[in-house]
Amino acid sequence: MIITVTLNPAIDKTIMIDRLTPGKLNRVKEVITLPGGKGINVAQVVHQMGENVLTTGILGGNTGDAIKTFLRKKKLKADFISSNYATRQNIKILETTISRETEINEPGKVSKNDFKALEKKLRDYLAVGNLIVMAGSIPHGLSSNTYNHLIRLCKEAEIPVIVDTSGNNLKEVLKEQPFLIKPNLHEAQELIGEEIKNEKDMKETVNYFLAQGVEIIVISMGARGAIFANKKNCYYLKTPQVSVSNTTVGAGDSMVAGLAVGLQKNMPFKEIACYAAAIATSYVKLGKIELLNKEMIKKTKEKITIKII
Repeated sequence: MIITVTLNPAIDKTIMIDRLTPGKLNRVKEVITLPGGKGINVAQVVHQMGENVLTTGILGGNTGDAIKTFLRKKKLKADFISSNYATRQNIKILETTISRETEINEPGKVSKNDFKALEKKLRDYLAVGNLIVMAGSIPHGLSSNTYNHLIRLCKEAEIPVIVDTSGNNLKEVLKEQPFLIKPNLHEAQELIGEEIKNEKDMKETVNYFLAQGVEIIVISMGARGAIFANKKNCYYLKTPQVSVSNTTVGAGDSMVAGLAVGLQKNMPFKEIACYAAAIATSYVKLGKIELLNKEMIKKTKEKITIKII
């Protein structure tokens, strides 16, 4: 099965207003409250695609209980460590008239004992044929190289690992040569210290990550599409332009879910790229994970253009 790991889950509250006026009263049009954390989002999409998935991580407090209840209702397999620290809450403000999003994320906190318990639990799922997805930020209480410990466990068991994180966490992760990483455009540029403006820059960036020992590098670039590369191939996929239904937050997680499913099914590399890009684009258009469907994904795939770079 596919196992997703979320060290820093959250309750995500999306507040929709016409336009934010700082320092003034703002009338809310709609509020959407959902469980968040990148690994949990990935698991929901994999589950929606009908694939076998289990999500794990660290939860605590009333917010943690709310996430557990939500996952039970969705009939999504979950096996979380319970922490004395309450799971964080994040606020996303969506200004509908100008399609602008503002995110306000709490840092989250767990203890080292929480992590040790999770590390022990993860060992139970390191069976041949499984695939691990580690996604999201690292909460206070743990160091920026925390993912490295888990990656080493997986590599010892010969389990492929997909990692989706950013900043110093991603910089540390590269030391362990994970199987696949998926930074977005901003995260990739931040790490290499240069702007990716054209296809030549894309190729050089891809080569930088492959030289670090990564097997597959995927860079999501929003409306510009995405780059998918391994040691043999480098594809630049341009996805069809779609209107944003609710939010683009979660599109990257949808792409990671597609990558995980494609790898688990042993799809050809180009097919994995098209499938993952189509799921992400479909999510942006539909706005909700539960609306994702195979027919929409198939139609979106047909509109993707692929260029070898």
